[in-house]
Amino acid sequence: MYMDGYVNQTNIDYSSTVIETMSRIHSDTHIKYLTADIFKLSETPSLQQHTFDIIIDKGTIDSFLTKSKEKDDQWNPTEITLGDSRKYLDQVISKLDIDGCFLQITWDPPHFRRKILECCDTVRDGKVLRVVEIKKVTGGGVLEYFIYVCKFINP
Repeated sequence: MYMDGYVNQTNIDYSSTVIETMSRIHSDTHIKYLTADIFKLSETPSLQQHTFDIIIDKGTIDSFLTKSKEKDDQWNPTEITLGDSRKYLDQVISKLDIDGCFLQITWDPPHFRRKILECCDTVRDGKVLRVVEIKKVTGGGVLEYFIYVCKFINP
């Protein structure tokens, strides 16, 4: 993305090792790397007065489906998974510009993922975050993935 001109980036991970490594590898760029708890982004000092035009998630929500001790059924996610998703999406909502875009990238097809992405009913400026477009991407083989485009809309 940086090479394509997206130079104003902030990357967040809970692992300080990842953040330190990426900061060192990309020290010749202006990319920011922050260690933060995704459930407390609004409490992170360097992010308190900051919102983003675009937030990209690759793997965060996927990790919620694998951490539950209960067997998560994609047709019926556990309350633990939905609860973590709500908490995380509340933080995304707090950090996303009202005219911004949240992109969620996953292998999960729409009949599974849409329920998780739309489990949060937090209203911001009279709007809720909803899936407005789904892009299916194939690499020429049998594997495919999906990009969910979420924006604030009137409920």
